[in-house]
Amino acid sequence: MNAVAEVRPDSVVSIAGSVTPEQLYSILRDYICHEDDLIHQRTTWFTAIQNFTLVTFGYIYASKLE
Repeated sequence: MNAVAEVRPDSVVSIAGSVTPEQLYSILRDYICHEDDLIHQRTTWFTAIQNFTLVTFGYIYASKLE
């Protein structure tokens, strides 16, 4: 991934004149892919934590019924 860390949406306008359309497309695509990866990671962690919480609640509830 090239130039993902340096590019911010507000800086795209200022660099748009100094790069070719292909380079701009590549930079923006890498930025969007990076953001998509962050969303995926957060969703995965959220789901894992919710599963752990639900299973723990189930074990506690089952042990109180016995």
